[in-house]
Amino acid sequence: MPKTSPGKLAAVAVNYAVSVGKIAKPDVCEKCGRIGKVHGHHHNGYDDKLDIIWLCPRCHREAHGKNLRADEDELRRHLIPGLSRKEIAERLGVSWRTVEGWEQGRRPVPKRVILHLEALNRPQEQEN
Repeated sequence: MPKTSPGKLAAVAVNYAVSVGKIAKPDVCEKCGRIGKVHGHHHNGYDDKLDIIWLCPRCHREAHGKNLRADEDELRRHLIPGLSRKEIAERLGVSWRTVEGWEQGRRPVPKRVILHLEALNRPQEQEN
């Protein structure tokens, strides 16, 4: 039988403590203040299973060193003015829900998307 990882055991302990009211789960990120879904992050390791801070998904990814993608502010700077989510999605080959997730910070924006949007926004050089 496979051994359960310390991280998984700690997550189960947190979920149980929340379900029985031992700890309260807020709806705001302790790092950036974003309101919405939060994850318990074991910032001092897994020895004390209930020693957590509450982070939004974006801050949680950053805390684990997984912030290898652009953020939604960068996406907004490169969006093509006047295009709908659907039109942007069609140009990028993704669903409009994906674009919505990027805009609202629920999904990280891949660097390739930023590069593609920069290319679309660049004025075309006119040939003489």
